Amino acid sequence: MATKGRRVAALLLGISIIAWIVVLGVVLWEASRNAEVGVLPTAPPTVVTQIALVATATTAPTITASIEPTDLPTTAPSSTVTNTAIPGATPSSTLPSAITATPLILPTAEAIAIQPSATIAPVTDVPITESAAAADTVDTANTAASANGCTPPDGWIAYQVEEGDTLFGFQLGSDNTLDVAAIMAANCLTSKLLSIGQVLFLPPGVAEKSPKADGGSLSLPAGASRVANCPCNIQVRQGWRLEQIAVQIDQTAVSFSGRDFLAVVAASAPIPAEFGFLASRPGGARLEGFMFPGVYTLNNDTTAFSFRDMMLSAFAANVTPDIQAAINANGLSLWEGVNMASIIQRESGDAETQKIIASIFYNRRAREMGLGSFTTLQYALGGSGSWWPRITKANINTDTPYATHRYKGLPPTPISNPGLSAIIAVAYPAQTDYLYMNAKCDGSGNYYARTYEEFQAGLNCQ
Repeated sequence: MATKGRRVAALLLGISIIAWIVVLGVVLWEASRNAEVGVLPTAPPTVVTQIALVATATTAPTITASIEPTDLPTTAPSSTVTNTAIPGATPSSTLPSAITATPLILPTAEAIAIQPSATIAPVTDVPITESAAAADTVDTANTAASANGCTPPDGWIAYQVEEGDTLFGFQLGSDNTLDVAAIMAANCLTSKLLSIGQVLFLPPGVAEKSPKADGGSLSLPAGASRVANCPCNIQVRQGWRLEQIAVQIDQTAVSFSGRDFLAVVAASAPIPAEFGFLASRPGGARLEGFMFPGVYTLNNDTTAFSFRDMMLSAFAANVTPDIQAAINANGLSLWEGVNMASIIQRESGDAETQKIIASIFYNRRAREMGLGSFTTLQYALGGSGSWWPRITKANINTDTPYATHRYKGLPPTPISNPGLSAIIAVAYPAQTDYLYMNAKCDGSGNYYARTYEEFQAGLNCQ
């Protein structure tokens, strides 16, 4: 029995072993079949995810937001600037594949053009023609006219004022079909003074036919003539030179020109005997200094001679014999006194300051020093368009008898037409021992010095 039991147990063990072998074989066969089709029993490995990312990066991402740079240009825009961000630009769809997020700085591999901040629209690169430039001028002028509520007459065209243009010149260019008042009204002007580059509206052809003032004279085109349209007021300002008066004449609708005026104030022009105060004027000298400032009313029949005599009469009425005698008592002839006053007028328009300056000039003359005024050099260097140029290192050493910082005494002639207060300053100067003056560093007026050392100390503005 024991032997029979052992046999049964061995049989059962063998059957169990065979069963396990069969199960193991089935499992191994199934695993082999699945490996052939590539199906993995677990989640996809990391390498597959990496492949997917690389694949999407081969095409640049579409970026819809504006590029906001962190580094703005630090130099003036250039058409060939590199390593510079463009504010507000729309990103390109062909950015390098390496960009996987919103870019802040554009790549530096190639130059990029700086674009305007305004809306960018395709344009054709064509040269600007004269007609295009004229159209721009018209647009600008129309904008300006609309802004101040001024509408020019139909058919008038825009014109940019050039050197020598005057309103009266435009009247002549219209063959006197327009007067100065009509041109001013059409352009809403409140002043007869024009600025180079200023835009005006004029009838076609008027600007081309208009004469230009040159050095105080208005040359008329062939066949043209001046037609007076007065009464007219001309203001002669204190400190103006003769040429500036001539320019003012050319801007006024009187019967004579600035050139005519310059002819009647020349040294050779005849002078009525009633103006005996001119006796001290040396031969060869113009009437510079004696054209008394003020506002004068001229009529259509006023001539250059009569206008000149108006100013000489005003001089005689204001510069009384007492004033003339006081000037003589200071050791100057009337001519010399007017000469000094013409310099003082250019130095200052304040009556009390003028008296101090007069005292300085007298003190320097007594010590046989030059007057040291640069206004006299300005007179010598002045010309059309710049009658009183600035004195610079380039022109300060110009050799001229009007250089009173180099030569002693008064200049050869007066340099301007002074007002009454400057002439009174010469007649009744302040009593000082000053020899020098200059503008204060803070612009609050002049400082005065008795010695050169004091003067130098005043120049130190630190």
